[in-house]
Amino acid sequence: MRLPPEDLPAAGYRLLASLDHREIIPFVQEQLVKANWISRSYRGLVLLLLALSIGFLTFAIFRAPKAWEHTLTQFSYGLALAFLLAPVHELIHGVALKAVGAPPVQYRANWRKLYLMAGADRFVANEREFYLVAFAPFVVISLGALVLSVWYPLLAIGLLFLHTAFCAGDFALAGFMNEHSEKGIVNYDLMGEGRSYFYVLENQNSLV
Repeated sequence: MRLPPEDLPAAGYRLLASLDHREIIPFVQEQLVKANWISRSYRGLVLLLLALSIGFLTFAIFRAPKAWEHTLTQFSYGLALAFLLAPVHELIHGVALKAVGAPPVQYRANWRKLYLMAGADRFVANEREFYLVAFAPFVVISLGALVLSVWYPLLAIGLLFLHTAFCAGDFALAGFMNEHSEKGIVNYDLMGEGRSYFYVLENQNSLV
């Protein structure tokens, strides 16, 4: 959207909610148990990948019991790679933000709560733009993991499982947007304040 935050009330929007970035973990936990299709899909995906991980490991150890250490090592490499790709995850968010027209992207880290984030200060994003930014790292890294699976299946499933778990915040925020989709929800961040704001249309006939 090409609309500054201060113009939202005049354009028919009202404040729905604000989120302190320091409270992101309780917010994520609350949203991921909701019944919207995004949260349900995420829960199902994580359970599926957990089952696949257990299945892959069990099959590999059963097939070559003497190589169980090698099997676990390959899987653990995938888990480690998911951690190493955390900055790449945020860079992909940044590229997606620029792709939808955002101003300069800022990056933040909260080492105490172990999360990184990318944001564009005062950039108002509609639902479609928000989804593109939120899901870009999941799609890109998941596709990379699928390519890796041709040569290193155990590494790939470890990467895919843990990176998907790390995407919980992206899916939770997208689920919140989806819950209010019919209200024409938009979002923006004030990076200096460390807060995200969500606005919805008062008059649904003015949905843009």
